[in-house]
Amino acid sequence: MFRRVTLPLILPGVASGWLLAFITSFDEVTMTVFVATPATMTLPVRMFLYIQDNIDPLVTSVSAVVIALTAIFMLLIEWLYGLERLLVGRHAENP
Repeated sequence: MFRRVTLPLILPGVASGWLLAFITSFDEVTMTVFVATPATMTLPVRMFLYIQDNIDPLVTSVSAVVIALTAIFMLLIEWLYGLERLLVGRHAENP
């Protein structure tokens, strides 16, 4: 029941919320540095702390990998499910 009825209904909201939280996490680095515990190490905080100590192109390559993975993820969703149908919440062929 959950997989066939509930999940397709809540999937657009869950995907949109996940995407907004992911994007916001990169914008809120300073807040995360102050609020997070030492055991909690998010990728933006780790990149920020690495930039403070080192000067090399590692952070640039990590950023490129994050962008590439995001693009691949979006293309995979488009290929499997269809972004318009996922984000709008209805079938693309029935407007």
